[in-house]
Amino acid sequence: AEDGIRDVAVTGVQTVCSSDLNVAMDRWRNSVNSAANAVGKDNPALLITAEMFYQLGNTRASEFVKTLSLIRNKRYAEAAIEAGRGKRGGPSLWSQQTPERFADWSSRLSSMQEGK
Repeated sequence: AEDGIRDVAVTGVQTVCSSDLNVAMDRWRNSVNSAANAVGKDNPALLITAEMFYQLGNTRASEFVKTLSLIRNKRYAEAAIEAGRGKRGGPSLWSQQTPERFADWSSRLSSMQEGK
């Protein structure tokens, strides 16, 4: 293994380095905190919103002002549509760069019960 860590019983499989796991966990924690600040910690869509922050990074995700406002107001279907819109009226860069991930995210958000 490149990192020198290998399970003796399994060949060709590397174990995850604990520092990589710590980085990912810190990034997820920061995403949840940013999402809570953006839409409210009691919002039912908090974890879905945190996924948006995790996928895009906090700076890029916070640019989706209208989407976050709609989520904050529990207008989930509208928020899912808005997240797919780019600044100039075309599709958002997020929806173009990772279409499957975006489609999954927007589908789960739009299926949430409005106003709850």
